[in-house]
Amino acid sequence: MKTIAKTSIQLLIILALFITSCKKDKAVTNSNTSSIKTTISNLRVLLNEEGRRIVDDAMDYDYSVGVIDNPNYGKFGLDPAYDVYLGGATPNDIKISLNGTEYAAQSNGQWAKNGIEFKNYFGTKVKINISDSKNSQAYEVYVPTHALAKKLGMPQSQYINRTGNVLTWTPDPLNKTGKVALYYHLCTGDNGDTWFANNVLLLDDNGSFSLDDVLSDTKTTKINFMLITGNVVSFITKDNKKLICFIRSCDSHEYFIQ
Repeated sequence: MKTIAKTSIQLLIILALFITSCKKDKAVTNSNTSSIKTTISNLRVLLNEEGRRIVDDAMDYDYSVGVIDNPNYGKFGLDPAYDVYLGGATPNDIKISLNGTEYAAQSNGQWAKNGIEFKNYFGTKVKINISDSKNSQAYEVYVPTHALAKKLGMPQSQYINRTGNVLTWTPDPLNKTGKVALYYHLCTGDNGDTWFANNVLLLDDNGSFSLDDVLSDTKTTKINFMLITGNVVSFITKDNKKLICFIRSCDSHEYFIQ
């Protein structure tokens, strides 16, 4: 299998380039933090400058907020405004400006806003300003386009063969890391109801990847996966806490193996 890195779901939590608030993320526990940091150190040498910057910004954060877009099977919903939203939790004095439009936390520090306008940030350079009652910082980052994987198998079926499944998407030549992330978990049992393995693969953003190796274990009866792109910046609050602000897309798929 040709990948740049193969690691655990916990690493997905750290790599905010590809994640933060994906639907099936799990929290990092204190017991595995040291091993995660070791993995990150090894990973940094394999990434380009932008990839290393993203890893450093995403490490050890206290708060997160950002734009989250959730296509499924390579398509947006009938009302795309409900796919994408601004969400997270921060101190209640945090304000964020995206290309000049300012957003603020609710009085309890929660963020929750749907809006079709958030889709405009993908495939563009986005000017971000983050501030609290004491500090302010401006950034400009490129957010890769959505990596939308075409549905596998027959149009109205969730069943696929064990071999011959190639993910295809439109690559983004401006993607500064040159990578997209594939998070998957594998299930077994007649109904695919027992989860037995998961992984994260960093793939070249070249528009094609075969799942044959991923599905080679014959006990696999179901796969769930997400193809993920995005970007992130970090901000130090007046209380010396680290806040990350991200924009990311997470294309989700589920298939049974026949």
